Amino acid sequence: MNNENQEEKKLDITEQTKTEENIKYNISKDINQFGNIILNPSKTFEYISEKPTWWLPLLFLIIISVLYVLFTFPSIIIPEKISSIMSNPSVQKLSEAQKAKYLSTSSILIRSLIGAVISTPIFLLLKTAIFYFAIIVSGYEIKFKKVFSLITWASVITSLGILIKTLLTLIKHTSEIYTSLAVFGVGMDHKSSIFVLLNNFEIFTIWNILLIGFGVGAITNMKRSKSIAIVVVLWLLWVLINTFVFNKFSGM
Repeated sequence: MNNENQEEKKLDITEQTKTEENIKYNISKDINQFGNIILNPSKTFEYISEKPTWWLPLLFLIIISVLYVLFTFPSIIIPEKISSIMSNPSVQKLSEAQKAKYLSTSSILIRSLIGAVISTPIFLLLKTAIFYFAIIVSGYEIKFKKVFSLITWASVITSLGILIKTLLTLIKHTSEIYTSLAVFGVGMDHKSSIFVLLNNFEIFTIWNILLIGFGVGAITNMKRSKSIAIVVVLWLLWVLINTFVFNKFSGM
């Protein structure tokens, strides 16, 4: 009996230790995932299944987005934006005071910084909600937190794309930087549906989508072909909506 009690106590201690290890947050393991998600994403998917963290990659994406705004907007992006806005007939009707207030560099910069900080987590949450709903409808059970963790870790690829675009924008001193099929649309109207469609097929976006597709399969035990198909179909649907609906409204 004593031996049985001792064994039970040892098992309880072991289980308690495992629970404490799961609860305890290890930032070094989180940091390792920045390399894994690029070079060995399967390790990150295993990590997400065990410990669905999200705040570090989210913070990283926000910081990179803010740095992009700070480095490129004042001298490159904002002057281009003002020039484009001033060509709009409706803006010409504004008074000089209204133009000065709306088109001031500081005003646009502040709005852009606030947008980078606020819109980033909102966009990731909406993206998570869509994929989470698709997974549930497909008959698989998954916690929302795990899907959000996958989406945020996959956003490291988005951060990489922003970093490269920031460097190219500063080197070439223009916002006309494309890492998409839009490079084949030289001379086209940038507001045209064809150009917008081409620009949606961007290398870092496709990389991000494929990672999510592989990741969904890994954390739900869904067949890889099925998980990739679900994610890609949803993304293509978004591309069509962005091209032929949102683009039309922005043009108006």
